[in-house]
Amino acid sequence: MIVAGKIAGGAIFVGLASGAIAGSYHYLTSESTYFDLLNSETPSRRLITTTDKNTETEAWKKYKENNDGKGGGQDAWKLKDWNTKKGETNTLESLITECSNKTKDKARNKQDQKYKQFLSWCSVTK
Repeated sequence: MIVAGKIAGGAIFVGLASGAIAGSYHYLTSESTYFDLLNSETPSRRLITTTDKNTETEAWKKYKENNDGKGGGQDAWKLKDWNTKKGETNTLESLITECSNKTKDKARNKQDQKYKQFLSWCSVTK
């Protein structure tokens, strides 16, 4: 009877340990959309939208700084009007559109390099 109890206890422990390992693995390897990461990891920031197109946003300033000196088709996200409008003060609608498209991209965490670009170039302080 004691042996059976120890076996049952061991089986339960192995089951719990396996579940914990599987759950941890899933958590560590699962990906979230950029939009979900923005909302959960950086609640003080918001995605730029079409309401920002008539203003100069910090996101647009950062995109311009990071792509300074690059011609058409050479900027990081290859914005369609980069070559002709990179000197504009107001946030380009093409950047806003690209940011909206990238909200569906996925990353494991906020340390992902491409997510960091998204955060820098597509979000502003609320």
